[in-house]
Amino acid sequence: MKITELNKHHAISKILHFLTFIFLSLMLILLISMELSDHFKIDPKTIINNSQYRLYYILVVLFTLIVLVVIYISIFINDFFEKNYYFIEDYNDVDRKLIILQKYKEQYICTYDSIDNNNRIIINSENLENIELKYHYRDSFKTPDISNILDIKYKNLGVTLFFIGLIFPLLFNTILLFGLVFLNYILDFGSMSLLILSFILSIVAIISYLVFLKKSLKNFIKRLKK
Repeated sequence: MKITELNKHHAISKILHFLTFIFLSLMLILLISMELSDHFKIDPKTIINNSQYRLYYILVVLFTLIVLVVIYISIFINDFFEKNYYFIEDYNDVDRKLIILQKYKEQYICTYDSIDNNNRIIINSENLENIELKYHYRDSFKTPDISNILDIKYKNLGVTLFFIGLIFPLLFNTILLFGLVFLNYILDFGSMSLLILSFILSIVAIISYLVFLKKSLKNFIKRLKK
């Protein structure tokens, strides 16, 4: 078991996912542009042969691709810096999580509870034999929980901030849905690929908010009963 190799594989996989996203996004943009050119009866040769039109087209494609990349990075930014590791729950019945950082010769360099903990523990490898190891990874799509805001000193303020926290995602989803409809409208609904993509994104946005709302209200009720 080599934690450094584990994180290298993790980093390589994230880079490959990122490059794949860029490639697929570029292909989708080109496909949508071809559908729109056919819908509006625009001859692609006109754009290719005209340097001004060609530059304008390249800038639009690059701008759209950059926007998609920014959205991708904003979602997965924590994954790029997240370190994966093996750990043991309740090691030696001390009710603490033992995190394995690195193997050095016949010993493991470990710490407790958090990978950012600067305290180090040296454990011989034979002491970890036949012990179940768990693997830590970050779930980028884990539903956020804002109910912990109720733990602040002023309960009324906490409740107010909690419901404000529910409103902002709702506003974002509303703007997203109207934005997708408006985008298709100004393009005269000329791209079937864009229509399908907009429909899928709308469904995902609605389901994501409903899951977020359900979890938040459930935890909210639990905390009020305490």
